[in-house]
Amino acid sequence: MCGRFTLYSDPFSLAKRFEADALPELRPRYNVAPTRSIPIVREENGKRCFAPTR
Repeated sequence: MCGRFTLYSDPFSLAKRFEADALPELRPRYNVAPTRSIPIVREENGKRCFAPTR
């Protein structure tokens, strides 16, 4: 059985929580499958940013 999850956080709250410079591009999703792209937080040049990954 594969793991699925929900993703419905407010982009402003996520950017503030992770101290990111830009807002993540996301819309509420309630059945995210393992093969779907989702934003992750990563550090580039000393700054945190959101990047889509699968």
